[in-house]
Amino acid sequence: MISAEEKKVLCDPGSDKEFLERIYQAELGRALDEEGLKYWIDDLNINGETREQVLINVRLSNEKWLRDTYKTELGRELDDEGRNWWMGDFRGKGSGKEHLTYGSDRPVQTREQVLANIRRSEEYKAKNLIK
Repeated sequence: MISAEEKKVLCDPGSDKEFLERIYQAELGRALDEEGLKYWIDDLNINGETREQVLINVRLSNEKWLRDTYKTELGRELDDEGRNWWMGDFRGKGSGKEHLTYGSDRPVQTREQVLANIRRSEEYKAKNLIK
């Protein structure tokens, strides 16, 4: 069942870019970037996805999961540094971790592995009074 707010987002006669800008703000809490714009525009125009399918896919994305996990586990919004760090783990490459010994060849991490790593962080331990 689609809520009235979702219906407004999905049915607004604006451009696909405007639709994606609204989705990014509402679901990911940030501005649409060029990479996201290209990815989702291709999904809509080349792959034939509907706006509703794109909304569902954004909600199922690793970034949305990560944003929700930050709220639940750390009690705060996901920031750019955290997004870049953990999204690099999902991709198994880059994102500023090249200086570490495992470099950009580290394996792709699952959500369970990322969650376990968040729970090992000093921030999580401090928030939950864990030594």
